[in-house]
Amino acid sequence: MKASSLFSLVLVALSFSALILTVGCSSASPRSPGDDAGAQDDDDTGNGDVTADDDDIGDDDSGPSPLSVEESGGSYLCTPKGSGPYPGVLYNHGGLGDVVGGDLEGTCRALAEAGYLAYAKKRRETTSLAGHLDDVLAGVDTLLGVPDVDDTRLGVLGFSRGGLLSLQLALARPDLWDAVVLMAPAPGNGAMGQTLEDVSALAAPVLLLVSENDTFQSNHVQINLDVEAALLAAGKEVEAIVYPPFADDGHTLFFEVGDYWPDVLSFLSEHIP
Repeated sequence: MKASSLFSLVLVALSFSALILTVGCSSASPRSPGDDAGAQDDDDTGNGDVTADDDDIGDDDSGPSPLSVEESGGSYLCTPKGSGPYPGVLYNHGGLGDVVGGDLEGTCRALAEAGYLAYAKKRRETTSLAGHLDDVLAGVDTLLGVPDVDDTRLGVLGFSRGGLLSLQLALARPDLWDAVVLMAPAPGNGAMGQTLEDVSALAAPVLLLVSENDTFQSNHVQINLDVEAALLAAGKEVEAIVYPPFADDGHTLFFEVGDYWPDVLSFLSEHIP
């Protein structure tokens, strides 16, 4: 074969290879390592992007809340979605002076999410308990004054000092309450002992909650036992739950809505249908 012919064949072969390479490169563009992360906009259900309008109860606050939450002077009124009337629950916080024990807004919201019209009453910021029961009674008036509340289905929920006050409230207005929940009620510098001297007026069933290691500030485990014993001796309906040790101080179990909450809701739903 002549050299010129051989050179022509090589040129043809090279041109053909270049054509194939060009076609192959144009069929798929290169991708960076991070492209897969944002390749699909749909959620797992295949319903497309989730917008703020899809915000559900218990989700973050990126969209409009289905609850009505009103704050006034540190107190919160929370109304469920839908139409009333709703059963009502009063929440009484703990704490001492200007230190609030418990989560007023969080507890209020959690109750409303469960279908209760809730009022979390912020009391006066004093170390002495003088006047605190008056504040609680004012909270009752506020709750009963809400048009959508069903005053024939009411519960009261209290933590620490709020637990003591809730028991005193249940004795002072026994006609109102269908359920009473006391979470690690406080001794109140002897006030609990005086309260337990006569619990005959109590009409509602009581749920007592405490953590096994809630013994540091006061022995709340023993206080729960004392309350339970006094109520049983008086023939009252009482249920007590002692939770496993929580953190370094069991009293902090009730600082926010947590693992104990299903027991609260179960008790409320049983007695406030």
